[in-house]
Amino acid sequence: MIIKLFLVFFKIGAFTFGSGYAMLSIMHRELVENKKWLTHDEFLESLAIAQSSPGPISVNISINIGYRFAGIKGCFAAFLGTILPPFLIILTIAIFYNTLSSLYVFKYFLNGVKPAVISLIFFAFYRLVKKVKLSYISFIIMFFMIVFFFAFKINPIFLILIGGCIGYFMGNRLLK
Repeated sequence: MIIKLFLVFFKIGAFTFGSGYAMLSIMHRELVENKKWLTHDEFLESLAIAQSSPGPISVNISINIGYRFAGIKGCFAAFLGTILPPFLIILTIAIFYNTLSSLYVFKYFLNGVKPAVISLIFFAFYRLVKKVKLSYISFIIMFFMIVFFFAFKINPIFLILIGGCIGYFMGNRLLK
């Protein structure tokens, strides 16, 4: 299982450009649809834990999943699988950056990658939201969280904590 964890997360890390959020659709496809290691709801729970924890979301999810399936060794294997490909790619780019940055092909490639990454983030959002069962109370909470974030510039950490507290006190009413 440890080698499987490493290889799955290595594949995810190797074929994802952009942030950890861009990895979410690939992670979902691999972990839920292809490997069937998680249900959609379990993936969402891992995502919620990862977002609530400090650090990159993709690394947090890989650590969570690795630990869940193979303990500390699985945690380490999934973590390495996630970070090794981007590390090697960035290291290679850094070594050859002066040469690459003057090539128009490289600039055009990066200009094409930007909208692709944004589309992956939106796709991940759409895929996750369409399967979530939210109550009208959840939509009201979501609306106010968005307003507080954009209008009042409230730190997202506080919004996550507030949302968690509301969820705790509301109990099952958020799921109905």
